[in-house]
Amino acid sequence: VVNKLRMKEKLLIIILILNINLIYSQQVFKEYGERETVDILDSELLRLVCENSQFKYEDIYLNESFSKKYNEKFTFFSLRYITNKTELENFYTTIFLLVNKNGIILSELKNNDLIYSDNEAVQPYPTKILKKNIFLNENLNGIAVITKFSSPSRISLYSEELFSIIKIENNSMKVILENYPIRKTQGESNGSGNFEIEIIESLFFLEKEKSNNLYNLKVLQNFEFEENIEKDSSRNIKASNKKKEAKENEIITYNGEKYDFKQVEYKFLKDY
Repeated sequence: VVNKLRMKEKLLIIILILNINLIYSQQVFKEYGERETVDILDSELLRLVCENSQFKYEDIYLNESFSKKYNEKFTFFSLRYITNKTELENFYTTIFLLVNKNGIILSELKNNDLIYSDNEAVQPYPTKILKKNIFLNENLNGIAVITKFSSPSRISLYSEELFSIIKIENNSMKVILENYPIRKTQGESNGSGNFEIEIIESLFFLEKEKSNNLYNLKVLQNFEFEENIEKDSSRNIKASNKKKEAKENEIITYNGEKYDFKQVEYKFLKDY
């Protein structure tokens, strides 16, 4: 009997170690084009939230809003909400809510960097919620959101995806990583075959080490540059294609208030 108990204890220890190692090696999100985000909205709970608060259901862009059950008690909302209406256009922002089963708002965050009008040329895509929570330490999970921007122009090749982590603790929300550019593109095109573009893509991994009780984040960055020139006999221009690539990594640490990170700069493009 004693041997069996010892064997069970050893198995439990092994399982615990495996689970911890799994957390440490976890990739926070997948590569571009493969990220798993929430595509549903609990409209019934949202109506209840509006009944219990100052928010108006008719002022919410429902097809650009999403919700995710954080746990059995709480639900997280990412809402695109109209803040001002005029005869010509609506102004809107993105609001994050943490609510309970009764539709009572426990915590609210407004993204003041995402105040736009319907008629602006470059507008944010709806802020998406990652399906999986993020391990911040052994006992605390966070929610991650991604907001994308892109230029509608065929000449400007600008786009950007901003990644944020929201800590939920004691029924309260706090942004601890704000608008990290996990994908950036910049460049120019003549609208046909000539173009110059640089793409920066970053992936996040949880580290074993902590800073101020939260896991460090390892960021792997990949820089890709391409310049393509089509042949133009009338101007004596030969066809050419140039490509460059570089990789970097950094460790982002939590300073007790937020995760600090340096500005992500283009490596090959100039004047951007």
